[in-house]
Amino acid sequence: KKKKKMKIIEFYSGIGGARLGVEKWAAQSGKKPQDVQIVAAYDMNETANKVYLKNFGEKVRAQSIEHIKIEEIEKLSADGWLMSPPCQPFTPNGGRNGGKADTDRRTDSFVKLTTLFKKMDPSTRPSWLIVENVKGFQESDTLKNLKLALDTLDYTTKELVTTPKNFGVPYNRSRYYLLASKKQIQDEPLPAESQPTLAGYLLERGCKVTSFTDRLKIPEELFSRHSGYRFAVVTPGCRETPCFTKGYGKNHRGAGGILCINETPTKKSKIEDPTPQHIPGEDLLPSEGRIYRYFSPEEVLALHGFPTTFAFPETYTNIMKWKLIGNSLSCDVHAE
Repeated sequence: KKKKKMKIIEFYSGIGGARLGVEKWAAQSGKKPQDVQIVAAYDMNETANKVYLKNFGEKVRAQSIEHIKIEEIEKLSADGWLMSPPCQPFTPNGGRNGGKADTDRRTDSFVKLTTLFKKMDPSTRPSWLIVENVKGFQESDTLKNLKLALDTLDYTTKELVTTPKNFGVPYNRSRYYLLASKKQIQDEPLPAESQPTLAGYLLERGCKVTSFTDRLKIPEELFSRHSGYRFAVVTPGCRETPCFTKGYGKNHRGAGGILCINETPTKKSKIEDPTPQHIPGEDLLPSEGRIYRYFSPEEVLALHGFPTTFAFPETYTNIMKWKLIGNSLSCDVHAE
């Protein structure tokens, strides 16, 4: 008997992180690549869509989710939905409307998907879905409306907040997940945090953290200009790396860690600390032989679980790559 192919819709597809997570899960579950199919991917970001096309050979539907017709979604008759809606309304720095995230227009697309989900012909409604977002999304009315619909339609749900650190990755990107299914969801405990060193983890993925190029060097003017700001400094022996956001390389505040390729971040440091050290810019001057640099896009991709074969168009700058990766998700967590 011919095995039924699992069909999936990827909303807010970005550069394809959720898709790669599904592919990892399929491989771990013993499924063949042809057993799982992304029947449609939706995203309005043409910069991201070019990356998606380059890596997967498929075009993203660059149309507004708010204007998708219910007939279009019903015709796809997908088994599962992957959703990672815009997180900015639910972050401390990205909210608008005086902190009223649920009235932010950037939530409109997710509200539309919830409406479509409720109104769909039951025979075409997905049997499972996964939602990923920042922790602030967990308490939003936007999410509560979807959860109410899921409960009304007899879906089983599971919520959790987890990070790549739980899955053997020296990277701290804490995110909220909602799992929903027509079947019973197994309540498995999260694995204990156990991370290799940053240098060891990245070396296995073709990245040598002690390497250095001028294109990644952090100018000393940045430290002198922000002498009182505490930079998150990571060394090769660290077992944790701060979360990278879309502002990495452009905004020094809370956008990700910087790498000191020496064993200790400053001359005064006596031992190698396994966690990032938050050091004022003035204490990073003079460098005294230490080299401070940005993480390369390849290193940031590796920490997000992307394969070494993943590529960007040649014309894309580091700033463009960092922004796209920062807007993506952890493929490792998604696979689990």
